[in-house]
Amino acid sequence: MKPIKKLARILGTTSMACFLAGSLAESASAMGKAVPAPAPSAPSSSTSTSSQPPAPVPTSVDKNGRALMLVVNLSKNVAPKDRWLYQFLDASSISLTQVGLGPKYRSMHLLAGSNATSGNFVSNVSSLAKKPENQALDVFLHLHGSPGTLYFYDGGKFSSSIKAELQPQNLSSKLRWLHSTACYGSTHAQDFVDLGFRTATGSIAVNADSAYAYPIVLSLYGNNTTVSDTINQANNPNMLAIQDAAARMKGFSDVNSKKLVKGQSDTRISSLTK
Repeated sequence: MKPIKKLARILGTTSMACFLAGSLAESASAMGKAVPAPAPSAPSSSTSTSSQPPAPVPTSVDKNGRALMLVVNLSKNVAPKDRWLYQFLDASSISLTQVGLGPKYRSMHLLAGSNATSGNFVSNVSSLAKKPENQALDVFLHLHGSPGTLYFYDGGKFSSSIKAELQPQNLSSKLRWLHSTACYGSTHAQDFVDLGFRTATGSIAVNADSAYAYPIVLSLYGNNTTVSDTINQANNPNMLAIQDAAARMKGFSDVNSKKLVKGQSDTRISSLTK
């Protein structure tokens, strides 16, 4: 992936009795005298029908039941000298996800640029989760972040505020994995689990290794690896050390790209939400 190699040079950075009942025939005798046979019963006026077996309970979700939402907003509100880099990151995030994971879903929904507002995020999560054809919704975030806050096109939004808006809608039967590349993503993750996502993941502090880790996440999860194993592979200690050190050299002090898993770690792309 040439864009990723280029990015790595630029940044050093960026998981489905029958009972067989027999009838009992009884014969009787009394004092050696035969008991008269009972008169034949009148034929029943109703016709019995055999009951249909229950439909099988799904144990997994195939492509036709999956939806993916991608939210991208990195190039807004950055220094002019860095805007080209973040525009490249926006474009790379979209193209990598479309190619690497898009074919594994029936539909992929993109919120980017001026469409990547907090209001659009909340309304789209709600509407997509309520569609009968969507059995599982995954959400990938490419946003800036600070402790407890995500930055959409229209500004910062507390993850606790997003929880307050979505939790009362009881969408947990459809919400599966939310993965965030935002800085301090782990500080937002529990709110997403609390509002209904089966699993949520994100970095401890400043996230500087997306150029290495994100393609791994796409590849492994797309091949039905659990979120736990996917994140463990992305948390390569040697790469974390190299990428985080490079970010510190560029002036970032609170750097820790290691990603944490909140909620159920055994989630796969084929998993049911519950």
